Order: sequence, then C-alpha cells, then structure tokens
Amino acid sequence: MTVPARILAAMPAPPSPDSRHALFLDVDGTLCPLASRPADVSIDADTHRLLARSVERLDGAVALVSGRPLNWLLTQAEGLPLALAGTHGLEIRAADGDTRLAALRPGLAPALAAARSFATRHLGVLVEAKPRGVAIHYRLAPERADAVAAFAETLADRHDLPLQYGNMVVELKGGDGNKGEAVAELLAAPPFAGRVPIYVGDDLTDEVAFGAATAAGGFGILVGAPRDTAARFGLPDPAAVQRWLARVA
Repeated sequence: MTVPARILAAMPAPPSPDSRHALFLDVDGTLCPLASRPADVSIDADTHRLLARSVERLDGAVALVSGRPLNWLLTQAEGLPLALAGTHGLEIRAADGDTRLAALRPGLAPALAAARSFATRHLGVLVEAKPRGVAIHYRLAPERADAVAAFAETLADRHDLPLQYGNMVVELKGGDGNKGEAVAELLAAPPFAGRVPIYVGDDLTDEVAFGAATAAGGFGILVGAPRDTAARFGLPDPAAVQRWLARVA
C-alpha cells in the first residue's frame, strides 16, 4: 500500500555545496515558486545574482535543467555562462555554447492543434507550445486531471509522441530524451567532468535526473513534500533552495 505523502518521514537536509560539486537545477518549483500560469514564472534579479555567484565559485559548473524550452531559458539566464537543458533534455546548450537539438517527430504539429482545440472546450486548461513539446496544464482546473490524461494518452498514441506526466501537467514530447540523459551528457565534458553532481528538483520529471546524479557518484535533492523518490536529501521550498545556494555563493 502506498504511504500518503503527508505521513512520510522528513528527508534530511543536504550538505552544503562546495568546490568539488557540479550543480544541476530545475527551475519551476525549485529555483522559482510554481504559478497557476506558466507565463507568470520568471527568474528574478536576486536569483539571477545568486546564480552568477554560484557560477563564479564553481568555475562554471552550474546548469539549468528544465521542462521549459531552451529559448525561454536563454532569455531568463541572459548574461550568465550557464549550461542549459530545455524541454526535458530535448534541447541542450553546453557550457561552451555548443547546442544539440533532438530530432523532431512529425506528429508534434497536429498534436498541438488538437490540444489547443481541447483547451477551448475545457475551461482552465492551458496549452504551452514549445519547439519540441506540447504541455497541457490543468493547475487552474484540477478537476479535469482525468480528462486531460485520457486526452493526452490518445494524442500520444495517435501521433507517436512520448508522454510525460508532471505536477498538474501532461506533456507530449516531440523527440527522445529526458533530464537524466541531459545530466549525463553534460557531466561528460568540462566544466562538469570529474565533479560530484548534485541535482535539485521538485517534480516527477526530475526523478530520472536524481538517478543520473546518484549513478555518477552524487545525489539528488527533492524540493517540496516528502515522497517516494530517488533523491537522498530534501528542502521544503524554493526559498530554502536559495538559502542553500547562498552557502556556495
């Protein structure tokens, strides 16, 4: 029987990051609080400065690994020499600026059109179009979770697209890859190679990245309420993540 998250034991606090480490950070729900609408999330000036100091102290070994598209990450991280992995690892910009994009599956365009039509018939459902993904959000309409899941599964089968569940969102991915593979790819090259990886994230989509960090000799940090997870440590919310980051910065 699954143990309800509310009675799971609190996870231990993570050790402070230091010069041995490489940091891989999710954005929504990790660096930034979640919002009802995707457009309402942004990396504010204080977080931008904290990231800049972290990059300096860790000799560049800091990456953002997000479900957000790469173009959004580039805008939010303007001026920072960060490695970036967008759309759950389907778009990767290495620390040296080299960019790799997953091959695009042809079913993404018709899936986007169908998702937009679905949203017009279901109040509170929002569609986020990405170059390599279609995210269907229902945070404003949690009662539509089952309808969204059933619709997304039908679309995934019809258009041969990988399906991914997240926190109040279902996403159709327009290519192959995930956050764990993105972490492993970045760890293979400077400035991340040879360092102990730490992955910080809050969502189910971050579990494969927790596993990748652990497999490489590091660990994961789950942000939010305790749950069954591959992460070893926990932090309660994005404010706690920023306080933890300040230890290295």
